[in-house]
Amino acid sequence: MNPEVFPIDLVAIDDPEIEQEVEEKVMQFVQMMESHGNQKGQIAVMFHEKRTKKAWFTKSEEEICWEQWALTIRTVMCRTEMDRIKMRKEMNKQLTSCLFSIIRFINEKKDHIPSITDSNRNPFPYQIVIATTYDSWGSMLKRIL
Repeated sequence: MNPEVFPIDLVAIDDPEIEQEVEEKVMQFVQMMESHGNQKGQIAVMFHEKRTKKAWFTKSEEEICWEQWALTIRTVMCRTEMDRIKMRKEMNKQLTSCLFSIIRFINEKKDHIPSITDSNRNPFPYQIVIATTYDSWGSMLKRIL
């Protein structure tokens, strides 16, 4: 990331398997959105931390979600080139605003992020979930849990 534009450090994982999974989920989301015309779609990324859960005579591992990002995308079919130009300008403005909000938020809210305690390439399990057109976030989260 260019430090002159965004003066913050971000963690990245250079793992082709993770990159491929993200690309596949994004393509699945795009295909779902394209096949339904004007609609709203939602995709979420959740990060988990593995914790040891102790019971009377046993130990087990549980995953606790410590951060969740939910993105709602609404598609609009433009009828004219003028509509397309207006929508593109509005989309650009919204995306820029959203990115700056995200950067500001992640730069201020860091205390909840768990420490990295091992040398795994991906220390935090994650999950990418695509809500179907019939799912609400509540029903989708119930399905995940």
